[in-house]
Amino acid sequence: MNKKNIQILSSIFPSYFAKKFYNRLLHPQIRKNRSHEIATLAKADKKFININNNDIQIYKWGNGDKKILLVHGWEGQAGNYADIVEQLLDNHYTVYAFDGPGHGNSSGGKNIMFEYADTLDKIITKLEIRKIVSHSFGSVVTIYGLNQIPSYKIDRYVLLTMPHSFNNYVSNISNKMGLSEKATQLFIKKLESERNVKIESLDLSKYVQNINVDKALVIHDEKDKVIPISDAEAVVSKWENAELMKISNTGHFKILRTPDVAKILIEFMEN
Repeated sequence: MNKKNIQILSSIFPSYFAKKFYNRLLHPQIRKNRSHEIATLAKADKKFININNNDIQIYKWGNGDKKILLVHGWEGQAGNYADIVEQLLDNHYTVYAFDGPGHGNSSGGKNIMFEYADTLDKIITKLEIRKIVSHSFGSVVTIYGLNQIPSYKIDRYVLLTMPHSFNNYVSNISNKMGLSEKATQLFIKKLESERNVKIESLDLSKYVQNINVDKALVIHDEKDKVIPISDAEAVVSKWENAELMKISNTGHFKILRTPDVAKILIEFMEN
């Protein structure tokens, strides 16, 4: 069904489409790894740890004296970081990554989006992580998780794109799908009812003021079509310890496979 038809039908049957959007957004589609991603995952030491009744797949590469955690985005998985993993290993890091709940090889329950957000703080403290890289919705998950452990200090944090708020994130996706405003609002009300929280309160520009990060770098493509650069600008303007680096020609996903981006984040981690 094309975007125009969804827009028309979701205006006529908002409840039906709100339910479909709910199921689609809270339950990720599993995407296949590329061949080089499979090869990188095959080299990792693997184990499962149980967090909130989900079996979470943990990956570990190398035994360097510097430890770092990679957090993937929505409908992604640890293998998406294959190119960055290889460069980190060349720079003597011990690299950790994981498949979020309902992603990759990890199990998931009913509300995978929020299960993901409720998982990260446990991983950070269990692995004693001080350096983090996140991508897209993984940045929301990471900032939310760090809010759960405000006294825990992160030395360096690189965000490869980030949305401004959960509300913006939902709006961007619903607009791309063609979902009507009425159906979108019904979806938001359902989320708020289940989580007992106002979606508009999930504003990253507020959350970043409560986390203990020594220095952060947001790298965001100026023409990102999934999350606009204005989202990153809005958050960084309220985040005292963060700076924004605008780049071009990477889009939203290619940023993970761009060698220069990996070099920038490694230099930031080292300094």
